[in-house]
Order: sequence, then C-alpha cells, then structure tokens
Amino acid sequence: MWILPLEVCPAVPAALWLVLGILGIAGPYLWGLPLAVLPVCAVMAVALVPRAPSGWRWLAGFFPLGLGLSWLHLAAPWQTYVQLLPRQECGAQIQAVVVDANYAGDALDWVDTPSRVAVRLRAVRFTDTGDWMPCSGKVLLRQRFPPENLPYGARITATGTFARPPTAVLPGELDYRRHLRNEGIQHLFLVREVAALEGVRGWRTVPAAAYEWRDRCAEQLSFNVNGPVSRDVLLAITWGYDQGLDADVKARFLRSGAIHLFAISGQHVAILASIVLLFARLAQVPLRVRYGALPLLLGIYVFLTGGAPSAVRAWLMLSLWSAGKALLRAQLALNAVALAAIVLLVGNPLCLGQSGFQFSFLIVIVLILGCRLASAVPGVLAERSLWVPTAFRTHPLRRGLWRWAVQGATVSMLAWFGSSGLVAWTNSLFIPGSVLVNAGICCLAWFALLTAVLKALCWPILSLMTTMPDRFLGGSLDVILQGIDALAAAGATPPASFAIVRPALWLVLMYHGALGYLLLRAGAARSRTLAGVAAGAALLAMALPPAPTNHGAVFSGGTAATPVVVLAAPAPLGPVVINPGDYTQGRMASTWLTTHGWDTVDTLILSGTDSLRAGGMKPLSGRVETRTLILPARGPYGATVQENLQAHAKSGGRARTLSRPERTSTASGVAAGTRVGDLQVNAWRERGATGIEVLRDLPARDSRTRVTVEETGDIRVERTSGPGPTSVVLLRPSLRYAYAELP
Repeated sequence: MWILPLEVCPAVPAALWLVLGILGIAGPYLWGLPLAVLPVCAVMAVALVPRAPSGWRWLAGFFPLGLGLSWLHLAAPWQTYVQLLPRQECGAQIQAVVVDANYAGDALDWVDTPSRVAVRLRAVRFTDTGDWMPCSGKVLLRQRFPPENLPYGARITATGTFARPPTAVLPGELDYRRHLRNEGIQHLFLVREVAALEGVRGWRTVPAAAYEWRDRCAEQLSFNVNGPVSRDVLLAITWGYDQGLDADVKARFLRSGAIHLFAISGQHVAILASIVLLFARLAQVPLRVRYGALPLLLGIYVFLTGGAPSAVRAWLMLSLWSAGKALLRAQLALNAVALAAIVLLVGNPLCLGQSGFQFSFLIVIVLILGCRLASAVPGVLAERSLWVPTAFRTHPLRRGLWRWAVQGATVSMLAWFGSSGLVAWTNSLFIPGSVLVNAGICCLAWFALLTAVLKALCWPILSLMTTMPDRFLGGSLDVILQGIDALAAAGATPPASFAIVRPALWLVLMYHGALGYLLLRAGAARSRTLAGVAAGAALLAMALPPAPTNHGAVFSGGTAATPVVVLAAPAPLGPVVINPGDYTQGRMASTWLTTHGWDTVDTLILSGTDSLRAGGMKPLSGRVETRTLILPARGPYGATVQENLQAHAKSGGRARTLSRPERTSTASGVAAGTRVGDLQVNAWRERGATGIEVLRDLPARDSRTRVTVEETGDIRVERTSGPGPTSVVLLRPSLRYAYAELP
C-alpha cells in the first residue's frame, strides 16, 4: 500500500507524465542519455495510466506536451539572431536591452560590478557601415575589466564578438554551455566597447523603478552593520547580492552545506511568510484577509529578488496553501508542489537539468513525506511527560522549546537525507555536520530576516528623530550574521565535512530510489527494512575514503604558457600541483582534485607569477586547501599571487622560495631549488628549454616528475615511479583546453 493519495493529488501523475515527456526528448541533451530513452519513457508513461484514478487519466496528455515543449525549447525558433550569424563565432555590433536585475547603485562600493550581464537583442550588424537587422534572442555579455555598470532596462549599443560558451572537459565539471542553454542562452558576446548607453523606455520603467527602490533599501540595510563579512552575507540572504562575497566565504558555506543561504529560495520565502503572518496576527488582521494578502506580498519580494526558480516554486506552493486557507478549503502540500513543478517546466522544460531545480523539489518532497516522522519524534521522546494530567504539568515554556528544537533537528536531518546523494554527485562532498549546522543557521537566518524587516520599517519613521534604533538593529544584525559565519566555519572542517570520490550515477539513483520507497510505502515492514538497508549501504559506499592512488593528470591549452600537472599520492600524503596555470586550468585542476576525493593539496609549485601561470590560484584555493606554497626565486609577485599569499599565511600555511638546490639533481643546468619534507623541487634551464623537476620520497618507492617547455613551445611531461618505466605525455600548443591522465 502506498501513502500517495493520487485521487486527491491529480497534479502528481500529471507532473510525472510531463517529466517523462521532457526526458524522452531532452534526456540525451541534459545528461547524455542514449536515444533509446524515448521508447523507455513512452513505456513508463503508458504503464502509469492504469495506476492513475479513472477520472484523471486524461492528464496523460502531459506526456506529449512534454515531448513538444522539449523539442520547441531545444530548437528555440525565437532566437532569430542565430539564423543571421555567418558563423557560430564572429565579430558584430549589437543593440540590446539589459534584462539582468543586478545592483546598479554606487553607495555599496564593496559590491563588485558583474562582468557578465544577460541582454535581449534588438538588432545586429556585422560591419560598421552595414544596415541594422532586427532580431530577437538572449545572449550573455562578458565585459572586459573594469566592467561598466549596466542597470536593468538600459539600452546599449556594443561592439564585440559572438562566441560559443565552453563545454565541460572533465567528468563532473560544470558544462557551462549546457548550463546557459538551460537558461535560454546559446552565445556569449565578448564586449570590446560599449558605444552607447541609453536610459530605460516603455514598460520596463516600472520594474526598473522597483529595482532602484530595492537598491536603496539594500544600502539602508547595510548602514551600521560594521563587519565586512556580515555586510556581504546580509545582502546575499536578503536580496541575493552575492557579488560582494569573496571566494573564501563561498567555499566555507559550500563545504558546510549552507550555500543555499546565498540563493533566494524556498527557505527565504517561508521565513518571510512566517514573519508577515506573525505581524498580521499581532495586528489582529482577520484570518481570511491575512492569508489572502500573503501571496501578493510574497510575490513582490520574489519579483524584486530576480525570480529564481526555487523562489518561484516556493511562492507558488505557499500561494496555493494560502488561497486554501483564505477560502477555508484544505490543500495537500504534495499536490501544490507538483503543480508548481508543472508551471515551471511548462515555462522552461530544460530547467529540469538544473541542479538548483532538482535540489529544491527533492528536499521539499522528502520533507513533506517525512512530516509525520518530524511530528512524531518529539512525542516519542517526551512520552512520559504526556502521562501527567494537563492541570499538573509544569514548565510549559521549556516543554515548548524542547519540542520546537527536536522538530527542527528532525526536519534538518530529513533535508540532509534527501540531499546527500545529490550533494555527493554535484560537489563530491559528504557533510554529516550539516544536520546541526543547518538547523542553527536556519534559526539565526529567521532572526536575521526579522531584524532586517524591522530595520527597513523603522528607518523611514525614526531616522528624522534619532539614529539609535537603527544602530541597535544594525549591531544586532552584525552579531547574528557573525554567528551564521561561525557556524558555517565550524561545519566546513573535518569531520563535519570532507571530500569524497564522486560516486557513480547508479549508486546515487539507488540511494534516492530506496529512500523514496521507504517514505512512500505504508506497511510492508520487511520491504521497507530492505529499502532502508539499501539506502544506508549506498550512503556508506558514497562516504568511503578514496582508494590509495599514485596517478595524476595534466591540464593544458588556452593562453597559459605551461600546463598544470597534478601528482596524486597515497594517503596520508597529499597531492602536489605544479603550476596553477590560467583561470580555466586552475578550475579544471580543482574539479579533478575534488571529484577524486582530495580537499587538501600538499604542495603548490609556481613557475611564474603572471596571470598565464598563476591566474589559476584563485579557483584552486577556492575549493582546496594548500599546505605549502613554493614561489619562484625572483619577484616581484603580481596582485593575484600577493592576495593568495596573504590568505595562505592567514590560514597557517607554509611558504618557500626556490633557491640554491640542497642536493644534486639528475637534471643539468639547475638554476634554483628547495626541499620541503619528502619533496625536492628544482627549476632548470638548458639549451633554450626550461622546466621543473619534482623528486618525491614515497613509501616503498620514489617518484620523479619532469615538466619541460621546449623552445618550440611543445611541452613534455615525464614521470617515473620506482623501478618501473618512464611514462611520457607530449603536449602541443593549442587554444583548446584538454587534459590527460598520468599513470
């Protein structure tokens, strides 16, 4: 027997049929599924028909609807500019309207101006004297540094180049081209010059004025909040401004499982709904009025924050629930969630491939199905107190706080179980500490948003008389936000959070399938026990430490002069990274390390300090920690190296400089060297070629790696481990990024 009442939840089978239709067409594009997925989805859709209530079987029409919508969005006939392009990558001039609602003020000088802005095209031409050709479509502008502030609704004329977004090179790496395509963007436009910038016209003046008011509100909220991290976190959790957050803060919240706090989502909408209902109840607003006005107030907030899919989903679900309250009619939460999914997927079926969409709906469904458990646990733990007659019970406040704390911890645990598989698949992290960390952060976030609302309401009323309330509320926000940051820092360190090898897809599907069976099945104790054992075994298999390894990888291509070489080693030794490379190479190396279960690098060796050889330090340090940093013998060091060197020293890491070698090297022409623990590093130059040699004393066998940059630009990587043969990787200069495994 299943606990899913399809008779009163017609949106659930409709959503399932719609998802099957989307998978049938878009599955090969979204996840690389074989083309045979279409007949499989068709068979599953037909098999679902007899299980649906007889009165709702006409909803099977959502399956062909999903097929048609997926084909339509993949073809995207409304992107008319694509037919005008002579090539996929070409120079052009465009006339466009900015549609990104980023911060456009100048008072918050610590909020960085985004270099990437989405625009809708109005016209395009390919020569300076050619005629403008009207067109439509959405592209992503990428500006040079320093970027120009482009407010919402501004009309621009820009000169640049159309380019295709890069695709994923590594397994587990973010496919940027697919990510943008899921948002309706097929091309980047690399801006050389913004020739003209005009003001807002037409109907866009209304949302532009609303966004301008939002910016002023954000500026007021940041007054009297003195901590720099507190200000950044405050603007991120209230309005979604994450441009001011540095890489260390984002990495800390990612590793603690609290990164969702920086994306306006269901948590923010639910907290704001509870605050609005609290104020309405204190003001004795009639029940039907307060619940009738709630969707409008929440809708305004979701619109001002940019309308993220997770926030829209929560708004739709809460609106249906609130409408039922206002009309005095019962509403099932699962039906509301399914209806919200249908609305979002009909608007853009490709959002099914977005991890945010998957996280949002998966966690909410698990919470709804597990709500009985969350309600029953406090009663089970406090069963003996229920034996006492009501008239003789004492300490009602303490019992209420205890019940609230137990329910919060149970809900946090359910959310952790619901998201653990996806977190392991997308981030290669296992975060058991997030159960308590997220419970505490959610509690503090509620008080932070409540204080922010009070601060926004008090400022226009009391600012003319005294600034004391604003200073008090700003100081309170500072304390609360520092507490949130402290919890995130505690949850980001082992054993609360640690890196794991990216699990196989079948293991993730097995875990979520067993968990779904456990929550959906009523009775059948034996089969539910087996499902629980299967889910626990899959979770344990994902959390196992990586197997000892001695292989590595080489990342080359782009504008970097030297490749990035990663040399893994058996535990407890950490990997060695030679050259962080440019930004893209550093990101690829960090992805390879994290998907193989490494969150700490033993040694990072720099052969140069320019952006082409050290620009990858920023993405690399954002995801993995470095114990020892080896710098070139000669300075001066650039801004990127200086910034990372300061952060490295603050975290307690060691820094060494290549100097006179401490032992004889097998390479002639050694110019500089240093020794750190079991590692000897030598830099050398010979007959126009330069290179780095790494000698490492490993248990039972030593290893030797030599990276040579020839005078012709060719790169040669030689590696010898113990008495075995030498493996050689030869790389030719290329603008295309690539990687190769080292045995």
